[in-house]
Amino acid sequence: MATKLAFDPNKMAAMGQVRKALREIPKEDLATVPFSVGAVAALLDKDPKTLHSARVTREEMLDEKKVIPPLSLESIPYAGTPAAATYMALDLVEYLDRLALAPTLRGWEQKLPKSYPKLNLPRSFLGFQSWLAHAEVTELWPFAIQPDGSPMDVITAILSEQVGDDVRWLTIRQFGDLAADAATHRHVNGEQTGIGTVTRVPDSKTPAEQDEDRRRRTI
Repeated sequence: MATKLAFDPNKMAAMGQVRKALREIPKEDLATVPFSVGAVAALLDKDPKTLHSARVTREEMLDEKKVIPPLSLESIPYAGTPAAATYMALDLVEYLDRLALAPTLRGWEQKLPKSYPKLNLPRSFLGFQSWLAHAEVTELWPFAIQPDGSPMDVITAILSEQVGDDVRWLTIRQFGDLAADAATHRHVNGEQTGIGTVTRVPDSKTPAEQDEDRRRRTI
């Protein structure tokens, strides 16, 4: 059975922003940008195991030539095998496009693949900078957490190939806290490195040799 979806309203709104931001990227580029399973799980607010189950079900439905519900997780194509999969950005964007179009359709139309042609919706950029400038306290945005703990806008991270499995939805306060913590950590590490470079290495000479050096300096 295809997976039914239920989203937090705030995350639905944020995913709408991600969808519009991603659509600013030329489609020929989107088709070559990979998403890890962890990144897709975070963006869709789903457990990786749920996505794995959807991939297995997708293969079964394709083998049996069954129609895959266009709003189900099974409708998202992937590369590789169910156990080792990679999603392409374009397929994820088109899935988010279908979710965005669904509320404008009648209930029975939402279940038909033909109701969702290859979409070419009007572009309206509402990306990270817009969220940063106008986000309410509870509004969320997805970030790719970097090795030093700093949060990077997930769109920027995808395009610069710096997105891994640690993708989190954050409020603007959580974003600020993580960014500040990472900056503090870098500053402390930098100070420690600086101190290490100027610390005097203790004299390795014996006490008798040190006394002889002092005697010679006073002559």
